[in-house]
Amino acid sequence: KLNAKRQLDLSTISGFETERVSNLNGGTISGTILTFKSGVNKVTYSYDCGYSSQTFTIMDISQTEAFCTRLYKLCLGRAADASGVNYWTEQLIDKKQTGASLGYNFVFSDEYKKKNTSDEAYVKMLYKVFMDREADKGGLNYWLDLLNQGMSREYVYKGFAESKEFTNICTSYGIERGSVKLTQARDQNVNLTKFVNRIYVKAMNRKGDASGLNHWCNQILTKKMTPVQVAESFIYSKEFTDKNLSNTEYIKVLYRTFMGREADSAGLNYWLGRLNKGDSRKTVLKAFAGCQEFKNIVKSFGL
Repeated sequence: KLNAKRQLDLSTISGFETERVSNLNGGTISGTILTFKSGVNKVTYSYDCGYSSQTFTIMDISQTEAFCTRLYKLCLGRAADASGVNYWTEQLIDKKQTGASLGYNFVFSDEYKKKNTSDEAYVKMLYKVFMDREADKGGLNYWLDLLNQGMSREYVYKGFAESKEFTNICTSYGIERGSVKLTQARDQNVNLTKFVNRIYVKAMNRKGDASGLNHWCNQILTKKMTPVQVAESFIYSKEFTDKNLSNTEYIKVLYRTFMGREADSAGLNYWLGRLNKGDSRKTVLKAFAGCQEFKNIVKSFGL
């Protein structure tokens, strides 16, 4: 219970520091308490000092330091250095960082990148840092599948950093959670990215690379190209033509890409016959790209 009047000597409070407020004059204030508010890890006072009113906060920084130390241990796998903890603690106290943005600085730091972790190790680390538990099999497979189909690590990070579990962790440390903004084109529409990555797999026999996925996703997002035009562009690309596929293998790739299945004997022989009679590969490609099967595939991705 607070008395109506009291004297507070800030210099005697061990483990606390004040936010930057003018006219504290050495840290001792006498006056009438107008308001008193207790929050997580801090107490806010409003004083009438007779000649003016001042509001200041006494903050327990030990919890903020513990939050930073935890990131060093669970994300980077090492003991925290004092200068690093002091720097990030100050950033959080001054509201220059949130829990999500500070976590991003650790997860995408050069130090972590040099670990060259696998996708599985990356996701397991996120579970420990942002959910405070080991990964469950279903959850692990879900995130790994997204990464395997072209989504970025930043996309997966956002899912963890904005989770209910991490919100609770931040609250327990008195930290504002914050949010994550995604800037890559491949992270704007999951189904679109899966569609483009599928073409890489079917036509190029490999997963999409980051720059390629971003380029083709951006072409569709900005309506510069349709999904059909993007798929055709893969077949016209230098990477594809450099494969020097035989007519038989060429037709087989078109079946996989535009019909979602292996070629049947009758169909394969039909298209080979057309090529042998003088039809160009471009003409055959147009026929496959405009078929109902590919329209259904495009529709299945919501495009």
